[in-house]
Amino acid sequence: MQSMCGISGVISFNNKHEAVKSLPNILNEIKHRGPDDEGCVFFSEKEVLATYGKDTPENVKSSSLSYSPTCDSTNIDKSFTIGLGHRRLSILDLSEKGHQPMCDDSEKYWMVYNGEVYNYQDIRLELEQLGHQFTTETDTEVVLKSYIEWGKDCLHKFNGMWSFVIYNKETNQLFGARDRFGVKPFYYIHNKDNFAFCSEIKGLLKLNNFKKEINPVAVYDYLVMSKMEIDSETFFKNIFELKPAHSFELNTTSGELSIEKYYTLKHNKSWKTLNSDNLRSTINELKQTITKAISIRLNADVKTGSCLSGGIDSSTVVTKINELLNQKEIKQIGKEQEVFTSSYPNTKIDESGWAKIVVDQTKTSWNQTFPNSKDLQNQIEDLVYAQDIPFGSPTSFSQFKVMELINKKNVRVSIDGQGADELFGGYSPHFTSIIFNALKSFSFKSIRDNLKSPDGSFSNHSQVYRLPIQHFIAKYFPTIYYNKLIKKQPELSFLSKSLIHTNKARFRFMNDQFSSSLNGLLNFQFTNYGLKQLLRTADRSSMHFSVESRMPFVDDIDLVESVFNISGANKIKGGISKVLLREAMKDVLPKEIYNRTDKLGFATPQKEWFKDLKPYFKEIIESQKTDEFVDWDDLNNNFETVFNHAINTDTKRLWRLINFALWRKIYQV
Repeated sequence: MQSMCGISGVISFNNKHEAVKSLPNILNEIKHRGPDDEGCVFFSEKEVLATYGKDTPENVKSSSLSYSPTCDSTNIDKSFTIGLGHRRLSILDLSEKGHQPMCDDSEKYWMVYNGEVYNYQDIRLELEQLGHQFTTETDTEVVLKSYIEWGKDCLHKFNGMWSFVIYNKETNQLFGARDRFGVKPFYYIHNKDNFAFCSEIKGLLKLNNFKKEINPVAVYDYLVMSKMEIDSETFFKNIFELKPAHSFELNTTSGELSIEKYYTLKHNKSWKTLNSDNLRSTINELKQTITKAISIRLNADVKTGSCLSGGIDSSTVVTKINELLNQKEIKQIGKEQEVFTSSYPNTKIDESGWAKIVVDQTKTSWNQTFPNSKDLQNQIEDLVYAQDIPFGSPTSFSQFKVMELINKKNVRVSIDGQGADELFGGYSPHFTSIIFNALKSFSFKSIRDNLKSPDGSFSNHSQVYRLPIQHFIAKYFPTIYYNKLIKKQPELSFLSKSLIHTNKARFRFMNDQFSSSLNGLLNFQFTNYGLKQLLRTADRSSMHFSVESRMPFVDDIDLVESVFNISGANKIKGGISKVLLREAMKDVLPKEIYNRTDKLGFATPQKEWFKDLKPYFKEIIESQKTDEFVDWDDLNNNFETVFNHAINTDTKRLWRLINFALWRKIYQV
């Protein structure tokens, strides 16, 4: 492994060379993703020119590598038709050899790479046996030579997270790919004149002559259903997301682009309760797989820490790392593990009491941040800018502040528990699915055992009948459902009628969190936009503060496939969530955490913050003029009524309108 980074590139067709000159500006916009180094390489029919920028270290400029930069990228004035750019956050092999764009020995293949392939040493050994030689200790070179050896089939060998692009200058082919579940981002523009790509949308907005326009479909999805990036086209018209588990090929001469899905996650569709011997064996195997997934994500040459909320997922990461630390020295962890918690003293949502139980057992170094409404007001524009697009709720601010603290403590890598809910079954809709899954399989014992469970935040008994009914009505009678929704959610009445009418067919996405197969629902959440929304938020927040976030429950292919291969009948029992994870970690988790049944995640005291920030939020609404999306004038006239209703019911819907207004201001669209 070598670095977590930002990548970009511009390819011009039809002799339109101006766009390529915007590459340094695009790269500068994602400087936070890689403050340690920068580089570009430009191609014309006769010339290859590697360049440096103001953040390129002197030892990179003076190195004798075949991909060492030779001149300043801001002085590009020739007719280059292709440019690739890279920003580096150095994590492993901190030497100049990790500089990018990187090429192979023949200088035929050039690559920009953002990712971590955790099994790169095994792949390197295999490549060496096939005759490949290596000049660096990076996984970048392993990925590049894997492509040279196996072509696009190399993707099936990687365990980890990635977005990369490789240019073959002899065949004029550009190949790119994104990891299976979308941990690392990839956005692009493709038209008759250019193909441009970048790790973040904000970079692509710097492409010469790109016209910023809002995509109304994305606005509908967000304001009505609180869903982001369902389709490939983003909040900006003509900026697209390469979906997880997809790769592409571009002919840089003709401009022809082809995209294909290279991986599909399979799941066990049977209903089979494991007997005690098989269950014990499954739990033991799972324990080893989780241990390995966490262990290989500790490989770094920089300080490494962990997020700790006090829930089962993050507690698993912290206690397991502590167990590994007791067995041997881990230099990047140090004598005691650094853990980071977002705390809200004297509030119902404060989880620091749970986190302290883990801290006391593991003797870790505990770092706390205490976000408040004043912080939110002071940093809200930074948060909105960092996220690229509007987001679901102010809970993102908790994660943002944790990453800020991690950065202040000079920790470069954070191991996070994200994804365990989608993997093991931790959300309340999963409880509904297990009941219907059991009913469909005539497993009345399972139904009885789960319904006997205490009516807590997870085993939500009322959802057992509400969710399927809502799902059915939203799918088959969207107009009826929407009209009922407006009565409950007055914020929707201020949306443009044409926006609602034009996109009403999309209302089918409103209640898609129901399935009569638990594994089917988990698979849907893991591979569609559900988990991806959380991963995007995590990526932007961590990389805004130049922190690499590693997620063993999301991108360890061995762990993910093994858990999805276990029948859903074993994942929720007696109304208790994530049974497999609890049992696998029983010997390392504190007893209180093992038995914990409530769940909060990155929660914030939203109602209190809304009350504190009421004048500020009113000011934001007042500054808007009625447009094709929202009747801001009417909303402003009824602000008191709407605000009070939000405080008494749910602040998230009003938040979306406020966030949308702020996003338009910050991105000037």
